[in-house]
Amino acid sequence: MITLTEYFETDHKRLDLLLAQFKSNLENDKTRAIGLFEAFESGLRKHILWEESVLFPFFEKKSQFSHGPTHVMTNEHIEILQLVSQIQHSLTDEPNKSHVLFEELVNLLTKHNHKEENILYPLVDQNASETERSLMFMIMETGQVA
Repeated sequence: MITLTEYFETDHKRLDLLLAQFKSNLENDKTRAIGLFEAFESGLRKHILWEESVLFPFFEKKSQFSHGPTHVMTNEHIEILQLVSQIQHSLTDEPNKSHVLFEELVNLLTKHNHKEENILYPLVDQNASETERSLMFMIMETGQVA
């Protein structure tokens, strides 16, 4: 069975690819770039929902850390979503600003994903039984998250 780490790393890569495609299309095909950014944002919101509704509660219950790593990750999610919103706004109102905001977003995501992939996800995998992992995958895949 695939681990939660592998699953979420794969999703990080998918989101990173959408973001890279957005940037490469920004100068020559703004309409396509905006569509790619919208796909990125939608995927990112789903990814964050999965983490905050499924993984983080599981981790907090198993580790009894309610204000540890998941608190840091949740605060970073807020920062990430604020940057995403600022980029969306800049695409229509301040196109020159979107490049600076894009670099900020990439830097924040790189650090954030590194922490998740190297600390949080492996801890969840270590503490989850195969049955618990299967249940988490089922909840995420069927959209039964809160």
